[in-house]
Amino acid sequence: MVALAAIAGFLTIAFYIALFVGQIMLIVSGFKKDTTWGVCNLLVPFASLVFMIKFWKDEAQPGGKVVLISLIGTIVCVIISLVAASSAVAGSEGAQEFMQAIQEAAAEEAAALEAAEEAAALEAEAAPEAEAAPAE
Repeated sequence: MVALAAIAGFLTIAFYIALFVGQIMLIVSGFKKDTTWGVCNLLVPFASLVFMIKFWKDEAQPGGKVVLISLIGTIVCVIISLVAASSAVAGSEGAQEFMQAIQEAAAEEAAALEAAEEAAALEAEAAPEAEAAPAE
Protein backbone atom coordinates (compact mmCIF):
# COMPACT_ATOMS: atom_id res chain seq x y z
CA MET A 1 0.00 0.00 0.00
CA VAL A 2 2.88 2.35 0.66
CA ALA A 3 4.13 1.80 -2.89
CA LEU A 4 0.66 2.62 -4.22
CA ALA A 5 0.65 5.85 -2.20
CA ALA A 6 4.08 6.76 -3.57
CA ILE A 7 3.01 6.12 -7.16
CA ALA A 8 -0.18 8.12 -6.66
CA GLY A 9 1.84 10.94 -5.12
CA PHE A 10 4.20 10.97 -8.09
CA LEU A 11 1.26 11.00 -10.52
CA THR A 12 -0.34 13.83 -8.56
CA ILE A 13 2.77 15.94 -9.10
CA ALA A 14 2.76 15.06 -12.80
CA PHE A 15 -0.91 16.07 -13.08
CA TYR A 16 -0.18 19.35 -11.27
CA ILE A 17 2.50 20.11 -13.86
CA ALA A 18 0.07 19.27 -16.69
CA LEU A 19 -2.55 21.48 -15.01
CA PHE A 20 -0.04 24.34 -14.95
CA VAL A 21 0.76 23.84 -18.65
CA GLY A 22 -2.94 23.71 -19.55
CA GLN A 23 -3.57 26.91 -17.61
CA ILE A 24 -0.78 28.64 -19.54
CA MET A 25 -2.36 27.40 -22.78
CA LEU A 26 -5.69 28.91 -21.70
CA ILE A 27 -4.02 32.23 -20.86
CA VAL A 28 -2.39 32.33 -24.30
CA SER A 29 -5.72 31.43 -25.95
CA GLY A 30 -7.37 34.21 -23.96
CA PHE A 31 -4.86 36.75 -25.23
CA LYS A 32 -5.42 35.49 -28.79
CA LYS A 33 -9.16 36.02 -28.42
CA ASP A 34 -8.99 39.41 -26.69
CA THR A 35 -6.63 41.21 -24.36
CA THR A 36 -9.36 41.45 -21.74
CA TRP A 37 -9.84 37.69 -21.69
CA GLY A 38 -6.10 37.16 -21.43
CA VAL A 39 -5.79 39.50 -18.46
CA CYS A 40 -8.86 37.96 -16.82
CA ASN A 41 -7.48 34.43 -17.32
CA LEU A 42 -4.23 35.56 -15.80
CA LEU A 43 -5.51 37.50 -12.79
CA VAL A 44 -9.15 36.64 -12.00
CA PRO A 45 -9.91 33.36 -10.21
CA PHE A 46 -12.16 31.01 -12.20
CA ALA A 47 -12.12 33.30 -15.27
CA SER A 48 -10.38 30.54 -17.19
CA LEU A 49 -13.27 28.22 -16.33
CA VAL A 50 -15.73 30.76 -17.77
CA PHE A 51 -13.47 31.17 -20.80
CA MET A 52 -13.38 27.40 -21.33
CA ILE A 53 -17.16 27.11 -21.19
CA LYS A 54 -17.86 30.14 -23.35
CA PHE A 55 -15.27 29.55 -26.08
CA TRP A 56 -14.86 25.75 -25.99
CA LYS A 57 -15.26 25.15 -29.72
CA ASP A 58 -13.08 28.04 -30.86
CA GLU A 59 -10.04 28.87 -28.79
CA ALA A 60 -10.19 27.00 -25.50
CA GLN A 61 -10.36 23.38 -26.62
CA PRO A 62 -6.65 22.33 -26.48
CA GLY A 63 -5.90 24.00 -23.17
CA GLY A 64 -9.29 23.09 -21.80
CA LYS A 65 -8.78 19.41 -22.49
CA VAL A 66 -5.43 19.45 -20.76
CA VAL A 67 -6.87 21.29 -17.76
CA LEU A 68 -9.87 18.96 -17.41
CA ILE A 69 -7.84 15.77 -17.77
CA SER A 70 -5.25 17.05 -15.31
CA LEU A 71 -7.89 18.13 -12.80
CA ILE A 72 -9.67 14.77 -12.89
CA GLY A 73 -6.35 12.89 -12.68
CA THR A 74 -5.22 15.00 -9.74
CA ILE A 75 -8.43 14.39 -7.81
CA VAL A 76 -8.29 10.63 -8.44
CA CYS A 77 -4.60 10.41 -7.43
CA VAL A 78 -5.13 12.41 -4.25
CA ILE A 79 -8.01 10.12 -3.24
CA ILE A 80 -5.94 7.00 -3.98
CA SER A 81 -2.96 8.30 -2.01
CA LEU A 82 -5.14 9.24 0.97
CA VAL A 83 -6.79 5.82 1.05
CA ALA A 84 -3.47 4.01 0.68
CA ALA A 85 -1.77 6.12 3.33
CA SER A 86 -4.63 5.72 5.81
CA SER A 87 -4.71 1.94 5.38
CA ALA A 88 -0.92 1.80 5.77
CA VAL A 89 -1.10 3.76 9.01
CA ALA A 90 -4.04 1.74 10.33
CA GLY A 91 -2.21 -1.53 9.72
CA SER A 92 1.06 -0.54 11.38
CA GLU A 93 2.06 -1.91 14.77
CA GLY A 94 2.65 1.57 16.16
CA ALA A 95 -0.92 2.57 15.46
CA GLN A 96 -2.24 -0.60 17.08
CA GLU A 97 -0.13 -0.04 20.20
CA PHE A 98 -1.28 3.57 20.33
CA MET A 99 -4.94 2.53 20.13
CA GLN A 100 -4.40 -0.10 22.82
CA ALA A 101 -2.81 2.50 25.11
CA ILE A 102 -5.75 4.84 24.54
CA GLN A 103 -8.22 2.05 25.39
CA GLU A 104 -6.30 1.19 28.59
CA ALA A 105 -6.21 4.83 29.64
CA ALA A 106 -9.95 5.13 29.01
CA ALA A 107 -10.60 2.00 31.11
CA GLU A 108 -8.48 3.39 33.98
CA GLU A 109 -10.31 6.71 33.75
CA ALA A 110 -13.67 4.93 33.89
CA ALA A 111 -12.57 2.90 36.93
CA ALA A 112 -11.37 6.04 38.72
CA LEU A 113 -14.63 7.82 37.95
CA GLU A 114 -16.65 4.88 39.24
CA ALA A 115 -14.61 4.79 42.44
CA ALA A 116 -15.15 8.52 42.95
CA GLU A 117 -18.91 8.10 42.46
CA GLU A 118 -19.00 5.27 45.02
CA ALA A 119 -17.05 7.38 47.54
CA ALA A 120 -19.43 10.30 47.03
CA ALA A 121 -22.42 7.98 47.53
CA LEU A 122 -20.94 6.62 50.79
CA GLU A 123 -20.30 10.16 52.04
CA ALA A 124 -23.86 11.15 51.19
CA GLU A 125 -25.21 8.17 53.19
CA ALA A 126 -22.92 8.88 56.15
CA ALA A 127 -23.78 12.59 56.34
CA PRO A 128 -27.48 12.18 57.37
CA GLU A 129 -26.53 9.57 59.98
CA ALA A 130 -23.92 11.90 61.53
CA GLU A 131 -26.41 14.78 61.70
CA ALA A 132 -29.13 12.58 63.23
CA ALA A 133 -26.93 11.24 66.09
CA PRO A 134 -26.30 14.57 67.97
CA ALA A 135 -29.99 15.54 67.76
CA GLU A 136 -31.03 12.75 70.15
